[in-house]
Amino acid sequence: RVKLELERKVDRVKLELEQKVDRAKIELEQKLGQNKCPFERQDDSTLVLKDFNLVVKSDKAGRGNIVIGSGHNFTEAHNGLVVGITNAITGEGNVAFGVSNTAAGRAATVLGGENNKAEAVGSSILGGMSNEVLDVGIGKASCQTYSIAGTGRVIRQSCTPTP
Repeated sequence: RVKLELERKVDRVKLELEQKVDRAKIELEQKLGQNKCPFERQDDSTLVLKDFNLVVKSDKAGRGNIVIGSGHNFTEAHNGLVVGITNAITGEGNVAFGVSNTAAGRAATVLGGENNKAEAVGSSILGGMSNEVLDVGIGKASCQTYSIAGTGRVIRQSCTPTP
C-alpha cells in the first residue's frame, strides 16, 4: 500500500513537471516569435537584413569596425570602415577603400587607389597611387584639411597646437 501511494505521488509530480515544462515552452516560443532574429537567410552564404538599421559602435580598439575584404589591419581602430584588400585603419572614424591604403589618426579617408596614406587629422585622398598626407605637427592640433588625387603627391602639414 505504501508503495502504491508513492507511485501515485511520483506520477502526480511527473504530471505537474510536464505541465510546467509545456507552459514554459509555450512562453518561450511566444517570446521568440516577438523577438525574431532580423536576419533572413537568402542562401547558404547570404544573410538579408530587411527593414532594420545596422548600428556598429565601440570605444575599444579593434571593435566597432565594418570590414569587407581580406588581409586588412584594423586592430588599433574603432568605428571605422575598411573595404578592399590589405588596407589599414588606426584611430577613430577612419575609412579606407582600395588596395594597400592607410587611413590613420582621426577622421582620415582614402576612397580608392593603391598605396595611399592619409595620416593627418581630417585628411582625404580621393584615389590614385602612392599619395600621402602626413601630419608632422603635434598630436592634438588644428590643421587644414587636404584632399588629393593623382599619383605620387606628398603633403606634409604642420599643425598649430590647440590650447
